[in-house]
Amino acid sequence: QLDAGTGLGNGAVSVTGQAIALGSVASDGDVTLSGGTGQVTVATSVIVAGDYSLTGGGFSTSVLSPYGAKTGAWIIDDTAGDFDFTGAAMEYFGDITLTAVGAATGGEIVSRTGDVSVEADSGQIDALRGVGEVKAVARAGGMAVGEAQAIDRIEISTDGGAAKLGRAVLYGTGASALKLHAVDGDVLFGAASPGAITTTNALVSNGLAAVDLSSTTGKIDVNLYRASSPLANIQAPGAVTIKVAVSDLSIGSVVSTGDAVRITGPTDALTINQLTAALSSSVDGGGEVRLVSANVDQDLSVRSATGGLRFGDATPGRVIDVAGSLSLDASTDITQQAALRADGLGVSAGTGVVLLGDNQVSFL
Repeated sequence: QLDAGTGLGNGAVSVTGQAIALGSVASDGDVTLSGGTGQVTVATSVIVAGDYSLTGGGFSTSVLSPYGAKTGAWIIDDTAGDFDFTGAAMEYFGDITLTAVGAATGGEIVSRTGDVSVEADSGQIDALRGVGEVKAVARAGGMAVGEAQAIDRIEISTDGGAAKLGRAVLYGTGASALKLHAVDGDVLFGAASPGAITTTNALVSNGLAAVDLSSTTGKIDVNLYRASSPLANIQAPGAVTIKVAVSDLSIGSVVSTGDAVRITGPTDALTINQLTAALSSSVDGGGEVRLVSANVDQDLSVRSATGGLRFGDATPGRVIDVAGSLSLDASTDITQQAALRADGLGVSAGTGVVLLGDNQVSFL
């Protein structure tokens, strides 16, 4: 038993060795347990009021489930093998920083007042919850996070694997950011497939979130029930597939430099500012659909199940440029402010069509 007192806030416990085994630890200040590459074990409990520093090749559940005021920063350096925190209550009031030489797997990591940062070879984590920023980085594989919560910023990035996030919550009322980036891997935001979408697969934002999804070599899949902020930038060389079930959806720029873009919009309005694709692509909306500008090297189909189709906006010079056939299908009417350029144009509208005179179409 190591007890550095309670109440004054100036106690400290520090233990260094090649592997550590203790009965219990208590301090009204800082606690440092440095086990080299060996196991760090505490039989009963760790009570800490200030900073908490852990180094070792493995940690018992009690070491990873501290009690006390926990007002400082928690730094964990896993020096050997994988870091498995399944069953541990990893919660602290200050910043939490985890670095692992192998994979990081487990349940929740929660900071009540600070940031959460995880860096490992790869990761499979149920939830990361912080106040300022939440960040998970995989150095040599994929990183899958079930849910991430923060005020300012959420970032999942990988090098050599897929970047996956099931649910994002940005609960600050100001500007915030969500970034999913994969080097040599795919990006998945939301459910594993369109058919697996549930209400938990959502982008929840109390303010205006800048959403950036990108892959250097792979594809991007977005399968959400709802997105309360625009999807500002989506770019990949592979196919980009987007499905959002309900509410309005706004997309800034969606780009597939080597494949197709397929968007299935919600029951309400769908707005796409820029669509760029190398292969034949499609936009299917439930309500009114607005496509401001597009550049597609093959065919493009745009459809609304219950509403109309709108092309361009109030800015002059917008163009829907399609190298192949452009197919338009609206439940109500079709209007345009952007010029349509296509090899072939097919139009079907329930209540009428208004086309501009400067369209360039070879076959109607």
